[in-house]
Amino acid sequence: MQIDQSTSLSGSSAQSTAFPYLDWAVGLGGVWLITGLYLDGWAHHHLTLESFFSPWHAVLYSGFFISAASVGLAFLNGLRQGRPWREALPIPYRASLLGSIIFLFGGLADMTWHTLFGIEQRLDALLSPPHLVLALGASLLITGPLRAAVMQAQHPSQAGSPPTSPGPTVRLPFPALLSISVLVALLGFFNMYTHPWIELSDRPFGSIRLINLFRIEYLRPSVMVSAVLLQSLILVSAVLFLVRRFRLPPGALTFLFTFTTFLAASIHTNWGLIPLGLLAGAAADALVPLLRPGERPYGTQLFAFLLPVIQYSLFFGALKLSGDLAWTHQLWTGTIFLAGIAGWLASMNTFPADQTRK
Repeated sequence: MQIDQSTSLSGSSAQSTAFPYLDWAVGLGGVWLITGLYLDGWAHHHLTLESFFSPWHAVLYSGFFISAASVGLAFLNGLRQGRPWREALPIPYRASLLGSIIFLFGGLADMTWHTLFGIEQRLDALLSPPHLVLALGASLLITGPLRAAVMQAQHPSQAGSPPTSPGPTVRLPFPALLSISVLVALLGFFNMYTHPWIELSDRPFGSIRLINLFRIEYLRPSVMVSAVLLQSLILVSAVLFLVRRFRLPPGALTFLFTFTTFLAASIHTNWGLIPLGLLAGAAADALVPLLRPGERPYGTQLFAFLLPVIQYSLFFGALKLSGDLAWTHQLWTGTIFLAGIAGWLASMNTFPADQTRK
């Protein structure tokens, strides 16, 4: 059956006629954009910044240009084909076009802000209004591939994949995986002041042979516990979003965990964190076929509990083995358990109430 390309919910047919590589262009552009953002974060921590025009801003804005230009070309191509301007883009990318406009406005505002008030440092840089506008625009822009994949998953028969099982039937496309990975990294960046993997201390130490981490005894334990809970909620929510809607390809969660951990480690060149993220992601991938999250409510809840438990067992275990954890056993083990509870609570929104009682 032929599908009307102007109204197709899956967006796949409309994408192919509007711009053949839209998902890939926006996904890869988002990776380039987030790389520039974390380079800028590294520079704010390690260099004296005096100008808006910098190499890291060039990386950031060129990543934006790749994604925004791809969406813009698709929009113009839709107009050329005679579609109304409201329908010139595939449905998933209409929010991306809006995000491009918001980001461009935020970039101009940021340049003006820096000219008037100078370059922000530390927490000021994360809460600067122009930077938050940029974050909003980037979020809308780079999630186009994810929205396209979700619409395809909601209508698998249109994509040629009729449902054959009670669980998700549509395989997660790699551009959509890039999209949600960039989104998680973006959220982590703008709340790095409560991110255990980024902003633990301003003073690195070099005495640890195996794992080069930061001392956390200088931070209030209450803030650290809150940070663990917040980051657990963000990551578990992203993973549950995927397993509820897609069949995950092998290594998908390993990629998500390792990608976001790599970027978090880059702020203070804390590369010892990367193996921890890789191991946590590999464990998450191994749990998917065992617990079948997204299909079985109780399997989903156990999966959501175990993800942060595994991740922060590795995190605190590494700190303990390296001799850089001054917390009591009760404090750090209790924090791991609370992280699991936070993940479990996030899973309660994954299934409707009538399904959770099954």
